[in-house]
Amino acid sequence: MTRCIDLGTGSGIWLMEMASEHADCEFVGVDIVLPPTLDLKPANCEFAVANILEGLPYPDNSFDFVHHRFMNLAIPEQMWPVYVHECARVCAPNGWIEMVETTGTLSNVGVHGERFNTWHHQLMHPCGVDLFAVDEVAARMQAAKLSDLRTEQYMIPVGEWAGEMGRRGWSCLRANVEAVRYLLAQEVGLSGDDVEVFLKRLNEEVNRLKSYWTVRVYCARKLVH
Repeated sequence: MTRCIDLGTGSGIWLMEMASEHADCEFVGVDIVLPPTLDLKPANCEFAVANILEGLPYPDNSFDFVHHRFMNLAIPEQMWPVYVHECARVCAPNGWIEMVETTGTLSNVGVHGERFNTWHHQLMHPCGVDLFAVDEVAARMQAAKLSDLRTEQYMIPVGEWAGEMGRRGWSCLRANVEAVRYLLAQEVGLSGDDVEVFLKRLNEEVNRLKSYWTVRVYCARKLVH
């Protein structure tokens, strides 16, 4: 790996950690805003502002590793084919594309987990986002003429029942709910107090039922025949 791009880089932490571990590789992070930690970035790391839904501002074959993680909420269903083809375009011959994704659906749930799943998907529909679109990532990669497709699946626990990893899983889940508080009020009619009660009961439920998220890692290679 000599040149890597991270799409939807967010805080840039993943990119900066990778840059620190691979000093001989150039890393580029792209998002609609710059991360707040630019003063911490290694010398082989840079950030750029761009909207990935409007195309990537790089020539063909620019990177030998194209990476994204958890972009499901940012990509409308109809844009997925275009987006994957764009990733393939900037990927260099024999380079790899890796996409880490989840539908965001909780498994092993009761009534409150089911409500979370329903609301999570319902609130995205007005944005044209179908969270189940990521189930088609492998097919999209094949349609973009990528090869050597590999898929790995991981169960990410949510709740104190699973120790530190579970606590982090719960922190992510709570953050997801907090991020859509205003939509829960507007679309579902939940007050701030209602949300707090819901989170308390959901927390009890995920620990009792040992809930988890499913995350899939899709990798494919751009071969030139």
